[in-house]
This record gives sequence, structure tokens and C-alpha cells, in this order.
Amino acid sequence: MTLLIYDQIWDTLGAPNTIRELRNSADETLAVTATCSIQEVEELSKVTMQHENLYVFGGGSILDKVKLARCNQDENIRPFVSHGRAGIATIPRGNFKGITLIPTTLGTGSEANANAVLQVSPCRRRLVMPQYSGKIVYKHDPTVYAHLTKQQIMHGVLEVVLRTVGIALVTKEAEDTKRFIEMFSNASRYAEQAFQMEQVGEDRSLMSKIAVLSAKTHQIRLSASHTVWVWPLWYLANELSSLAEVTKLEASIALIRPVASHIGEFGYGSQTVLSQLESELGEPLADFVTRVGMPLTSNATKSIVNVNHEALVKQTLSQWSGSLLPLRTVHPAFIKQIFSEMSSQYV
Repeated sequence: MTLLIYDQIWDTLGAPNTIRELRNSADETLAVTATCSIQEVEELSKVTMQHENLYVFGGGSILDKVKLARCNQDENIRPFVSHGRAGIATIPRGNFKGITLIPTTLGTGSEANANAVLQVSPCRRRLVMPQYSGKIVYKHDPTVYAHLTKQQIMHGVLEVVLRTVGIALVTKEAEDTKRFIEMFSNASRYAEQAFQMEQVGEDRSLMSKIAVLSAKTHQIRLSASHTVWVWPLWYLANELSSLAEVTKLEASIALIRPVASHIGEFGYGSQTVLSQLESELGEPLADFVTRVGMPLTSNATKSIVNVNHEALVKQTLSQWSGSLLPLRTVHPAFIKQIFSEMSSQYV
């Protein structure tokens, strides 16, 4: 039995050819919301366990929900993801046999890795990582990106830019740094090309290149293991986006300047590599990101400025600080300074 799971928004927008073709071939179809909570995962798991093959058509949250639902079929994951303060949880295994993931957004890379982001409370998310996972099958359909706004596309490609920067800055092996600098060069070039275009979503060749590169950044195995997977921007932006109710990329745009200016003060992150990347760009990274990312909306700016800094610092440290966590033993006053510098840009 084959089941097609897709974002319910396509019932309103009008389904692209890919969904129409899959609807015709699937035994059953299921429209779902673009959210991912443990309750939704458990309910969905009751459905997915009845089908051998799944086609999943949606953004990162929907792909993540289906991946976790499949994992929940083998073993109840609630005990592993519902306890503790940290922003990371591990589950025993991920069985993705029979799943084909088709992303409808750019940049998340959810289709190419086993990890998933789970909403554990209204303002808190957790990165769920299977200790073992099988092969993940995915397909890119560049025709679906024509439905995205230019800002959504720009934010998608910037997600790839910032991921390559973030890993290049924290890797300890020269070969890893070199590989991610090369991917950064491609990502930043694609971002500039997309920025110069009006109907960028119609350029299927460029959309395909961005999607392929996004997936690649999640598939490269680093030469050495790391407690820190990416630079501090990711962890701070994750909590800012949760509490201010803005997107992860909007939070990243707001934080890019203070984080980049203090990159050597977190206990990890190479200022030398950052200078190398900025030399290649021909401008400071923060200038590039804010320019290409396009101006934040007034609502996003207001939400970022008005967020409670005490609560933001507390949640950031709760999620990501500790001896085996990315922010390690960073002082609360330093994190508060980063958020204060962020807000001052918009006052």
C-alpha cells in the first residue's frame, strides 16, 4: 500500500503536477499541517504503519514529522524526547525504508538527513537525532519552487550560505574547512544570482542547483567528531525565533552582525576563516546577509526588538549550555550582550 502525505496548503493553492501524479498512483492520500509535535507524530504513526511505501511532499516540518512517525513505529519515542532541558534528544534508531521525501521549500535539507526538529512546547523546539538510521531516499522537483515568494527563496539559499559558513568556522580539520569553503563559494554565488532576478522561482536550473547543494551540506561526513556542529548563530537564532515567533532565517539576519563580530569569544569559531570568506565576498558577511536576505518586515522587527531578553537568555542557556553542549560554559552576561547588540540595530 502506498500513501501520499502532503501539506494541506496545496489544497488551497492548487496542486503542482508532482502531487497530481502521485495522487493518481497512490492508494491513499493524507493532507497534514506544517507543524511537528509529539502528539501529531504519534497520531501520524498510526497511519504510516499501515503503509509500506510513503511519498512525502512538503516543507521541513512535514518531512520531519513523517520521519519521526516512522521511527515511532519501531519504538515509542516519547520517553526519549519529552524529558530533560537540553535542545537535543537522541532516539534509538531511524527506519526510513519505503519513504521518498520531496521538499517544497529550499534550504532546510530535511530530506537529506535523519535528524528532525520537534516542537516540544509552544516556545521550545528540540533537535531529535536517531543513533542509527538507514538510507534516506529523496527527490527534488524544481518546478514547485515557482510557488515561493522571492523572499522565501532568498531565505532558503541564505540558509545554505549560513550553514556552510557555520561549519567552516568550527571544523578542526583543514580538509573539512576547505570543502565547506568551496560549498560556501557556490552558495553565495547562487544567492547573488537569485537576488538579481525577478522571477527567480521560474529558473529551474538555479533552483535545482540550490536544492542539490543544500542536501549535500547535510551529507558530508566530517573527518573529526565535534560537540559543536555549527557556529553559535544557529543556537541563538533557534531560541530567538521560538520566543519572538519569527522564522529561523529572520532571527539569523537579526543576529548575524553581533555574532560575527564576537566569533572568537565563544570559545570556538575561527576569525581567520571568517575573514577569508569575507574577502571572497568582497564585503562583510553581515552586510551580504542583510542585503541579500532583503529587509525584515516591520512585524518581524517589532517582535525581535520586544522579545524578553531575560527569558531569551535563560532559554538559550537551558537548551544549549553545558559541558557536552554547543554553548558549553559561556557566561549569561555575554549572551545577553549579543542579544542587546542585536536589538540596538533596530532602535
